[in-house]
Amino acid sequence: EEAPRLRTVTVPESFIAEVENADIVAAFQVVQGDQFVLYEPAANPKYSLTAGVWQYFREYSVEGRQGILMEYDMKPFEQIESGILISGRATDNYYHWLIEYLPKVLNVEKLNLPIEIPLIVKANMPKQFYSSLECVNKSKRKVIYMDPMVKRLHVQKLYIPSVHTYHPDDFTQDFWVGGAVSYEHLDLIRSRALQAVAEQKIKSPAQSSKIYLERSSTRARAVINQKEIREFFISNGFQVIKPEGYSFLEQVALFHEAKVIAGAGGAGFSSLIFCQENAQVIGFVSERNKYFCMQSNLAQFAKAKFTHIPGKTYKDRKFFGSEDEFVQGPYKLKKQHIKDFLQSLTHKESNEISNHSRC
Repeated sequence: EEAPRLRTVTVPESFIAEVENADIVAAFQVVQGDQFVLYEPAANPKYSLTAGVWQYFREYSVEGRQGILMEYDMKPFEQIESGILISGRATDNYYHWLIEYLPKVLNVEKLNLPIEIPLIVKANMPKQFYSSLECVNKSKRKVIYMDPMVKRLHVQKLYIPSVHTYHPDDFTQDFWVGGAVSYEHLDLIRSRALQAVAEQKIKSPAQSSKIYLERSSTRARAVINQKEIREFFISNGFQVIKPEGYSFLEQVALFHEAKVIAGAGGAGFSSLIFCQENAQVIGFVSERNKYFCMQSNLAQFAKAKFTHIPGKTYKDRKFFGSEDEFVQGPYKLKKQHIKDFLQSLTHKESNEISNHSRC
């Protein structure tokens, strides 16, 4: 076990950019005339991999000239006078939506933009995403849902709130570099979601206070011996939960009422911002990703306790075609490591009860 190291990362400055005569392509990318507008640093095409972006444009260099190559319909499907862009390059991912894009509403409220200026959000996302927006959009500002397959929306004056993170898909840099989050922005989401849960009397869908999060079928960062690990947690009183099967507010209640949360790291861990204080979180990762700190930072925001239990990737780095493939590679967990950790939690809990009884 390695001693913790303290590092400091600066949270990106909050702002709202104004772009005149802007075109929105694919519900997130902004173009002004022949100029590519880079408003989200993590979406810079210079990176070898940029999730949500590579499908639409590429960086090129020809005879010393550099630029961005895009293909889109030159005819706008609609023109509006003004709008506020909430969506971003990875809006379809629950982590990016909940942690990076939804908090943009705070920037909008701080600037006190006129209420008649609508929000612009990608259409055809999971319904829980829109429920979260409804929960946070207290002013009931109008929302324009832009179909990404309809290639272009022209906005005479476009407002673009910044993201409070810098989380690029750059696996050559240390994970901690992209681990900064703004507590002020996260608190907006947490406080309004918990308020809605209380007002609507939403209860956790779990019967147990110990939950095991099961990821949907995915090849990325898969646990090879998932069945064995799943059965072990069930035998220790954990209830298996697939969060995406519940409404947004049910997921909020699920995480807020849980005392112990375990599972493989993924977008579902974004809801750690709703945890109760001192909740125990056990995250599974490969050895390659054991220093990935974003999820532990989200738990820390909620004053929960986070522990990574790493597993061994099924083959060495030299057998993967790229660093990205290695990062996303499947891994195997040792059940004994998990057993030892759960026993340490039980022992600690028993000591706390004993100490409390003697007081």
